[in-house]
Amino acid sequence: MTQLTDLPTHARTLVATLVAATLSVACTPPANAPQDAGPTDASGAMDSAGAVDAGPRDAMVPTMCNPFTGEVAPAGNACVRAVEGSTTQDDGAPLTRGFVTVCGNACFVGDVDSRGNFQALVGEFLPVPVYSLLVHGRPQHASAYWLLSSARDEMGIFRMPAPLSIPRYTSEGPELPESMMITTATTATAGAVTLVFAAGSRLEFDFEDFELGALGRRVRIAEVPLDRAPPFAAEGMVRGPVFALGPFALKIDRPVGVRVANRAMLPAGSSVEFVTMGDDILSETPTAGHAVVAARGAVSMDGATIETAAGQGVRSLTWLGVRPAR
Repeated sequence: MTQLTDLPTHARTLVATLVAATLSVACTPPANAPQDAGPTDASGAMDSAGAVDAGPRDAMVPTMCNPFTGEVAPAGNACVRAVEGSTTQDDGAPLTRGFVTVCGNACFVGDVDSRGNFQALVGEFLPVPVYSLLVHGRPQHASAYWLLSSARDEMGIFRMPAPLSIPRYTSEGPELPESMMITTATTATAGAVTLVFAAGSRLEFDFEDFELGALGRRVRIAEVPLDRAPPFAAEGMVRGPVFALGPFALKIDRPVGVRVANRAMLPAGSSVEFVTMGDDILSETPTAGHAVVAARGAVSMDGATIETAAGQGVRSLTWLGVRPAR
């Protein structure tokens, strides 16, 4: 097992925190492939686009569980030898830095290589529906979840069916207070998104952003078209673009009001629901990667903006979209 000191700085922080939180986190080492090459099959082949090839990787993955032996998985579990996929930036170019974690009641870590490919080694029987992949893109890029249950299982190698687009933050707002307390009502605008923090709100920054200091406390936004949005947008049937919010996974103990430009062109005065990407990985029914209805609201009478109803808002900054109220 890789020691925490062998992992990248942010990965060490992540794994150490989850160990403290769950008392049962397992971490495995990132893939040992050279940084200028992605995961390969047994012959070392990769297609011209840099996508991960199909094929057995017995020499690359643990054999603690191995579907080739005919070993029967415990009820509700599947043998997960490794999780593989690829990432891109807004323009379709590979995301060439960062790392991924595959988490549920345990966590496994893998690096993103110079072609945007990743492989997290597992070698365990896992209850796949409660596990999710998180691509960590900070500080320049957003982070995003992908459900492990949406991956293709090829004899224990779980492959994400398409690259996950990780956008660069393009708009910045003010820094949130280092004291982690909002003493007076505060409005923070970045790009097409305005966040309204109630006086007395307590902030709990994610360890990755906390480690970044002032940059990690800065409100940051990326506006992403639906065709490049993470899967939560389709699950939540959102309209128009979605917004990646930072500081990612910031928790707030009081609802944060939200106002966004009406990019979805919803009718003036109509009722809406604000849909967020869930980020809970620790409960019995984790929401990480799923669409969660966080608040209700309405389109302004002039049709220019969409705003949460009084007293409603989001409790965590992840990804955000809107849809007509049901």
